[in-house]
Amino acid sequence: MWLKYSFLGLEYSFKEANFIILPVLYGKACSFETPFYIIKESLNLPGFDNELKINYRDIKIHTMDFLYPSIEPKKAMDEIAGVLEYILSYKKIPVMIGGDHSITISTNFKKYLIIDAHYDL
Repeated sequence: MWLKYSFLGLEYSFKEANFIILPVLYGKACSFETPFYIIKESLNLPGFDNELKINYRDIKIHTMDFLYPSIEPKKAMDEIAGVLEYILSYKKIPVMIGGDHSITISTNFKKYLIIDAHYDL
């Protein structure tokens, strides 16, 4: 059985999608695994939001393969930044998912909206 990890279970191609999910596997054990769990749990969301009147299936999302950058921090940040620039070069909106806070450094804190679940950002 093949299991495709795709956010919300959506299967839009890179070309037709507006939002590109970039799952980044980086950091210590529990933060390293975070992208797996976020994507897995996204499959449990309902297909329609009654309050916002949004059908999630209408949002054109493509999930890239998991990015497993170098363990060396500087090289890892350069690799992540390169993928983000690639996504932006196609006029797509990158949505980076990772558990380690350091991956946000690769954005140089410009051109991106960073949403974090912790108070320290």
